[in-house]
Amino acid sequence: LLEFVRRTARDEALIASLPLDPEGRTWIRLDGPGGSEAWLIGWPPGTGTGWHDHADSIGAFTTAAGALKEHSLAVRLPTDGWKTLELTDGVDRSRELAAGQGRA
Repeated sequence: LLEFVRRTARDEALIASLPLDPEGRTWIRLDGPGGSEAWLIGWPPGTGTGWHDHADSIGAFTTAAGALKEHSLAVRLPTDGWKTLELTDGVDRSRELAAGQGRA
C-alpha cells in the first residue's frame, strides 16, 4: 500500500489533474491495490481536518507537494463526551512530512 501511494505521488499528470480550491479540500477517488479504495486529496495551505479517527481501517499516505503537519494520538479518540484534547509530550506525536515523505 505504501508503495502504491508513493508511486501515485510521483505521477505528475495525476497530481496536476486534481482541481484545487483555495477555500477547502478537494479529492479524486482512485482504485487502490487489491480492490482497495484510495483518495488523492488536496488541502489549501493553513487548512486541516480537525481531530478524527480512522478506527480499524488500514492506510498509507505520501505528501505529493508542499508539506503536511500531522498530529497523532497514542490512544483512540473517545466516541463522545469529550470537550478538549491535550497532547502529551513524548507520547503523542506531531511531525511534518515534506514532499515525497509518507507512512503506512
